[in-house]
Amino acid sequence: MGQRVLRLLEGLELDPAPPKIDQPSVLVAYDLKPSDVVKLPAESVLGIVTERGGVAGHTAILARALSIPCVAGVGALIGRVSTGQTIALDGDAGHVCWHPDAALLTALEARQARWQAEREAARRKAQRPAVTTDNRRIEIGANINGPADIPHALAQGAEGVGVFRTEFLYMDRPAPPSEEEQLEVYRAAAQQLGLPADCAHAGCGWRQAVELPAHSA
Repeated sequence: MGQRVLRLLEGLELDPAPPKIDQPSVLVAYDLKPSDVVKLPAESVLGIVTERGGVAGHTAILARALSIPCVAGVGALIGRVSTGQTIALDGDAGHVCWHPDAALLTALEARQARWQAEREAARRKAQRPAVTTDNRRIEIGANINGPADIPHALAQGAEGVGVFRTEFLYMDRPAPPSEEEQLEVYRAAAQQLGLPADCAHAGCGWRQAVELPAHSA
């Protein structure tokens, strides 16, 4: 909230455009909102490091969904790095190295190659039914922000939508979506899936501030 007040006092945009990333890079920031993360070019973001946040925060969860390594809540860091600097991060362990040597980079590159191979092996098995060792069938539901996420979810083996994050329909826009617009979004999701989706009622906390115009009674 403090950052929003400062931006208002300075006459800056409340929701500025995401940073332009022209080459594969690690994004270092004070903090990122979930709506910032979904706008990032996933193909160019090698990783995310933020001063604020944590492993259970929405930003970290969305980064994982996009297969972007993320280390959040590392404390004061902006003054330690500069554009073009080589840093290394381990999203599994939550470690960041500001001045990695050749040995560390080689070790992390080897781990990255193994991780990518494991993901590819899992992807090849993604369309198989999820069955436990005691023969219990588990339905796999995806957590999505909108219909655009469904093709990726289906490719990863999702059989439906476990949670449709409807609050994203309200973000980064001057007015709330109409009932008709919301219906079309949900209909598009259902048509792509061929199955019903569980929709989480829009709930916007202080970390997901939404500016909506006042309406007279």
